[in-house]
Amino acid sequence: MKGIELLSPCGDFETLKAAVNAGADAVYLGGKNFNARVKASNFGDDLPDAVGYAHLRGVKVYLTLNTLVYDDEFPSLLNAVKEATEAGVDAFIVQDMGVAYFLKENFENIELHLSTQGGVHNLDGALIAEKMGFKRVVLSRETTLEDIKDIKKHTSLDLEFFVQGALCSSFSGNCYISSFASGDSGNRGRCAQLCRLKYTASSGAQGYFMSTKDLCLLDKLKLLSDVGVNSFKIEGRLRRAGYVATATKVYREAIDNLCHKNFDSEGAKNELKKAYCRGSFNESAYLYDNFKKIEKRYNNHTGVRIGKVLSIKKFKDIYKVEVMSDYFPVTGDGVKFFTNGVETASAGVGNVEKAKDGFIIYTKYSVRKDDDVYLTLDKRLEDKNLSLEKRREVKFEIYAFAGRPILCKCAIGDAVISVEGEECERAKSLSLTADEVQRVFEKGTECFDFRLLAFKTDSVFMPKAQLNELRRKVVERLREEIIKIKNGVKYVKKDIVPLECDIAPKPLIIFASEAEYGFLSGYDADFAFCPENYFDKGTEMFLKSHKVGLVLPPVATGKEVAKIDSLVKEADFVVSQNLWGLKYAREKKVIASPMMNVFNRYAVAALRKAGVYRCAASYEQNLKFECDYRFAAGYVPYMTYLYCPIKEIYGSDCANCKPKKVTLEDAKGKKYTLFRYRLSRCCFTLQGRFTNLKNITAGYLDLRGLSQSEAEAVMNAQPCKAGEDTAKSELRIK
Repeated sequence: MKGIELLSPCGDFETLKAAVNAGADAVYLGGKNFNARVKASNFGDDLPDAVGYAHLRGVKVYLTLNTLVYDDEFPSLLNAVKEATEAGVDAFIVQDMGVAYFLKENFENIELHLSTQGGVHNLDGALIAEKMGFKRVVLSRETTLEDIKDIKKHTSLDLEFFVQGALCSSFSGNCYISSFASGDSGNRGRCAQLCRLKYTASSGAQGYFMSTKDLCLLDKLKLLSDVGVNSFKIEGRLRRAGYVATATKVYREAIDNLCHKNFDSEGAKNELKKAYCRGSFNESAYLYDNFKKIEKRYNNHTGVRIGKVLSIKKFKDIYKVEVMSDYFPVTGDGVKFFTNGVETASAGVGNVEKAKDGFIIYTKYSVRKDDDVYLTLDKRLEDKNLSLEKRREVKFEIYAFAGRPILCKCAIGDAVISVEGEECERAKSLSLTADEVQRVFEKGTECFDFRLLAFKTDSVFMPKAQLNELRRKVVERLREEIIKIKNGVKYVKKDIVPLECDIAPKPLIIFASEAEYGFLSGYDADFAFCPENYFDKGTEMFLKSHKVGLVLPPVATGKEVAKIDSLVKEADFVVSQNLWGLKYAREKKVIASPMMNVFNRYAVAALRKAGVYRCAASYEQNLKFECDYRFAAGYVPYMTYLYCPIKEIYGSDCANCKPKKVTLEDAKGKKYTLFRYRLSRCCFTLQGRFTNLKNITAGYLDLRGLSQSEAEAVMNAQPCKAGEDTAKSELRIK
């Protein structure tokens, strides 16, 4: 379907070729630095070749610069972008507002896309992104259908949306658990995937309570297209080429058949499950409220069920396993065995034999009779999809007149060429024909399919060798012209002097209740109210009667923002945890919280330009980074959830809600606490250990949930019994 872009992931050159040939309209990839998938092979010196390969086949290339960047890394960033623009990269995917500001200042005509880690999920956030110079936003997976419509109606932004692949359980860009547990930041491309581990809840239940199902919106493409999504994005830069080829092929066919009813959706989903699936798919994202997001039984690929074990016999040092199945595997396939829903073994298929009701394979693992057998790699399917080839039609004209060089004219995209060959001879018997020219141009043409539109001649003869040489020259010139076409980006050196921070004269204390304010209000500080229930009548009454600020929720639908507007009118100032909160800069002082990930002085400049009064440094920044505020004490919100983990743990529903305080403990004994707050629905944060740093003058102190004695210990710069001094001044998040 025209106007819809299929965007596929590439972790290396092999996956780039797989994506391009399987039907991607664009690919996204990372360099060796500044990208959120540093564990992929990524691209270095081969970037120009990769861009050339894609462009030759009519595919755009977007480079990910979607990490937070330290001040001293900007010279390296500048060099990386210079090289990428020279290579012909079409656009850059950015998270860090400082990076976006820096690039807009230094490069004319550069196209920037705001990463999903930028957190745009409602109209107000989209309007801010548009004003900051982004051409496209990669919408948060948490964006509702209604808000997508609203964004499309009231902005000129291109909208990109994830339709397939892994889901973060936390709101993207606001996951800090990896940083504080391992020193490896997801916002710096080194996510430790702690959400995929098994946890024990305070109820005693065990499971993968933060491990999400993979997304599959195959049945929602028409709906998303109708509400204004321009680009359908597949996640998976860490996945193998076979997965990328299969996912791209499936979605290519789905998009091409978007307005038809002959697309086999269930068959396509079965192919996707063979490529990668954790138990089952999440087929609604957050478009609706009634979604099921977590797969607490599995945290990795399960594939599709193909049969069950009939018998097991010991054969030397391996086991002979007979499987009842309608599927017959081949060497190179992958299978897994499950006993009562629990994975017990996996095997690559080597020797395979036919059996009466299925097949026989051999494995070194002992399995059980009646075990379920799942196919986790379909080699025939992946080989077929990896063998696909993308070709571009080239319409050409031939002018062949006696005594003059033969002339070929053709055009493809923006590339228009004319190539001359040898001089034509007057035909003595057999004349050169259009069919002969077409046959010659069908061979050895790289990725081009030539189609002869016009053949004008006065009866000439030309040896086949000369026609072949003309074709070779045409292909070479086309290749050169296509690759030569650049993105129009021009580097204009600017000596940008980032704004100096105006270090706040007194700390900012975040509190959650009137009782907490009662024992904190005696301190010389500014105060901001972060209510447990935003739409409770008491919240507005408290704001009316006290001179305090309001901490805005990080995620809010358009309808919820409309209700929050009335609360903001009563607040003295606002603390914004997401771009959308900057809308209030016209009427109130806006402070950017640590969740806005201010990581460098360029980010301070960008937000000040957008109307922000003061900035708090990111939770992940160290104390050597000067900012208006720096996080000094409190429970770091490790993760932000828009699904209900209590339902997953207890199997309850809203009418039978279980205890409010829930803890999760990992295998090493680390404990995390779930904190719930309400808008029009429940939202959650996962809190980590309490941090209490000493000797901070411009402190951002989140003291929600502390007793009076604990709060006094913090304010007197004494180690608080709730936690420990983390010596964060020496920390540099990777």
